[in-house]
Amino acid sequence: MRGVKSVTGKPIKTRIIVNNDYDAATFESIFNQHLADLDISILHNNSSMAITGPFLDMSEDDVHNMVTTNTYGAVLFTKQILKTMINRNKTRKMRSLIVFTSSMAASVPVPNAAIFSATKILNDFVCWGLQGELAEHKIDVTSWRPASIKFPAQSTLMEPSAEHFVACGFSKVTSGVHFGNFMSELTGTMILNMLDVLNIELPMSLMGNQFAQFPDKKRKVH
Repeated sequence: MRGVKSVTGKPIKTRIIVNNDYDAATFESIFNQHLADLDISILHNNSSMAITGPFLDMSEDDVHNMVTTNTYGAVLFTKQILKTMINRNKTRKMRSLIVFTSSMAASVPVPNAAIFSATKILNDFVCWGLQGELAEHKIDVTSWRPASIKFPAQSTLMEPSAEHFVACGFSKVTSGVHFGNFMSELTGTMILNMLDVLNIELPMSLMGNQFAQFPDKKRKVH
């Protein structure tokens, strides 16, 4: 938000909504009560929980909480916010953007992070599918696969700050699923090339943004 304020010179108004439920009716109620009056042009699905370790050692609550946090919120919240975005294009011919925060872990199946990586590939699959469905409504959909992110905001070569990664991500909003910044892109490419050298084949849908390019990448958006 600091970046937006530095560009626009305007204060950023925030609206905090606390939610502990993940059923569809709750998300619809949140939208109707708290968000229906807002002109939402960008939705960033960034909620995430990562619990690593052997699947057999995880508690049922760990598995349940990771699946609901990483998937239910993104899909059910997107379903609601689309009402606003479709209306923006219908009434004012304005573009909108949906961003999913995936993970480097979605590039390949990951032992000891099986549930986390599985929830993150869901974000990518939703992104690819919605790209085709929402194009007629002028809604762009992208999914980022970050590796390690540095907190607080102090970038290093291997660990970009959150602000740096977001800036890189927004520069590629029409590129489908991608790794975001240079180092994440390099690391992801190295992983995929290593699999190729080892002759390990993965489904095409797991192989990254080279199979999910938006047809008009040079278009200016938002």
